[in-house]
Amino acid sequence: MKLKSRWMAALLSFVLLFSFCMGDLQTVQAKVKAKKLELNYTSVTMQKGAKLTLRVTSVSPAGALKKVTWKSSKKKVVSVSKKGVITAKKKGTAAITVKAKSGGKKVKCKVKVTNRKKPASKVLVAYFSATGTTKGIAKKVAKATGGTLYQITPAKNFPLSEGTNGKASDMLACPFGDS
Repeated sequence: MKLKSRWMAALLSFVLLFSFCMGDLQTVQAKVKAKKLELNYTSVTMQKGAKLTLRVTSVSPAGALKKVTWKSSKKKVVSVSKKGVITAKKKGTAAITVKAKSGGKKVKCKVKVTNRKKPASKVLVAYFSATGTTKGIAKKVAKATGGTLYQITPAKNFPLSEGTNGKASDMLACPFGDS
């Protein structure tokens, strides 16, 4: 029983000593001041609503910790999280400032936010109108759907069928032959 107690005491002493030494190691690292910071972007243009992650790519000297704080000069234009994720909120320009916790070295990233571009319409309203009636209907459909209007024009004029009075309204539905 005494042997078991001695082993437990020795193990506990080792764990405490090890954790104490690691605490001192971290303290020594924190005392090394950052003299230079670099980001993955120095300036960026984003559309309203877009997100992008800024990262510290290098810290000099090498022993300095990469712990930093993030701050936006105009929070209404662009916001930044504790992890460096920037979100474009409103058209304008702002600066994201990154400050090293060890040494206070600062670096900035300029951010320009533009309005979101209107996406191209996915609706195509194509029409052929000999009399103009179809064109009017096609315009209404394009307006209602936000579509793009496209007029189909034949390479050759369609022949009028025999026995018509020569009006376009008397054209055959299928001008390429009997249907």
